[in-house]
Amino acid sequence: MNSELIVKAISLIYPGEHCSYILTGETYAGLEWLDGKTKPTEQQIIDKFDDARLLVEKQDKLLVIDEEVKQSLYSPIDYKGTLFKNSETSINNLNGNYALMLDGESFPWLDLYGNTVMLTKDEFRELMLLVRTQRSTAYYQEAQRKNEVLNLVIDPEDTTRDTYDKAKAILDGI
Repeated sequence: MNSELIVKAISLIYPGEHCSYILTGETYAGLEWLDGKTKPTEQQIIDKFDDARLLVEKQDKLLVIDEEVKQSLYSPIDYKGTLFKNSETSINNLNGNYALMLDGESFPWLDLYGNTVMLTKDEFRELMLLVRTQRSTAYYQEAQRKNEVLNLVIDPEDTTRDTYDKAKAILDGI
C-alpha cells in the first residue's frame, strides 16, 4: 500500500467530509481511526485505489498543464523576423501606446533583447493582435485540456481490472 493512496481513498469514501485519523506507515494496519464515522475496511480502501491513483495522476497532470501554459504565455512573439516579449504587461503597454499614436507616426519599441525597433501604428496593431492571439489561444487550450482532465473518470460499469490503465492512457494523451 501507499500512504498517499490510503489518504486519497479515504477522501473518496467520505467525499467532502472531514475524517479524523492517524496513519502511521504505509499500510492499513497503521490506520488509527479517531472519528465517529465507521472506519473503512481494508477492502473498501483497496477498492478505491484505482480512483485514488487516478486522482493523484489528474492532479499531477493539471500541474503539468499549468507549467506548459506559463511557457506558452511568455514565449517570445516573432514579428517580421524580430522577437518581442510576450506578457500581460507588454500587451497593456502596446495597447496604451497604440491609443496615443497618430496615423503615420512611428514609435520606438524594444525587442526581446532590448534593441530599439521603430514601429508604425499599423505594425503596433499587428503586433498587438499577434500577442493577443497567442495569449488567448494558450488560455483556451488550457481550459480545454483541464476540462478533459477533470471530466475523466473510471467507468464504474467496467469490471475489468485494467480500468485505471485505460484512464491513465487517456490522461497521458491529454
